Amino acid sequence: MYLNRRRGFFFGMAPAGRADTLPPLPKYIADQGKLRVGVKCDYQPAGFLGSDGKPTGIEVDMARHIAQVAFGSPDKIELQCVTSENRIAALMGRKIDLILATLGIFPERQKVIDFTTPYFWGSSSFLVLKNSPYQNNADILDKQIIVLKGASQNNWLAKKRAEGGTDTHEQQRRRAAKPAPGAWGGVHRRYRLTDYPGAGQSRCAHAAHKPTI
Repeated sequence: MYLNRRRGFFFGMAPAGRADTLPPLPKYIADQGKLRVGVKCDYQPAGFLGSDGKPTGIEVDMARHIAQVAFGSPDKIELQCVTSENRIAALMGRKIDLILATLGIFPERQKVIDFTTPYFWGSSSFLVLKNSPYQNNADILDKQIIVLKGASQNNWLAKKRAEGGTDTHEQQRRRAAKPAPGAWGGVHRRYRLTDYPGAGQSRCAHAAHKPTI
């Protein structure tokens, strides 16, 4: 399953990044003297490891800009690699202060997470072989499908599926470095999930804790 999205949040960044127009930095973040941000390290161009082994990418640049606004230096930041599966848990466990890791906006997440204004729109698709007979959701929902653990599409897929095994990308990678011929779809052609919530207009933004009263 292919995810073409970007998501995120911050404490109310002003259009020009002017610190004097922003609400106060949360005290616990100010006291720690740096911003701890969860980013993807395997998802180009949003976030990935550069040739120096350090996180780089569009969302990493955004994180550094936020640190510049918050602390006056883009280096006042601690970047932590997160996955679709553990990013929200890391935020809720206070291991990070902010998620900039392709996080989609959904009502269930909004109950516990604050999001910024979306900064990217995209869509979700199935990837199949170029000569595959599959043309739409109905053709493939009862087949084996590789998914990413923790991805928002998984709940949608679980509700839509008939019989058939769902495999995760992580599980498949451990099982075999190279799938058997014909076992899994290639990335030669894709079609959109036509009735996936927000299909064609998936919203992406930064995310942080909701303020506690």
